[in-house]
Amino acid sequence: LLTVEIQSPSQSNDEMVEKAMQYFAFGVKSCWIVFPAMKGVAVYSSSDQYEFFQQEDILKDSVMNIEVE
Repeated sequence: LLTVEIQSPSQSNDEMVEKAMQYFAFGVKSCWIVFPAMKGVAVYSSSDQYEFFQQEDILKDSVMNIEVE
């Protein structure tokens, strides 16, 4: 239902997004991509819709009904 991908120093932003988008084809409802260097998380609810949260934000995933400080 939910995937969480954490970017490593060797992975580009584009590579992370491309990899994460493949999960939607398998029925995943929500995909989080953690970008440590940006201190943020992109929460994708579909392959073309996402919200970006930074460390001072409350992360809200409306698809999975999850909130994380």
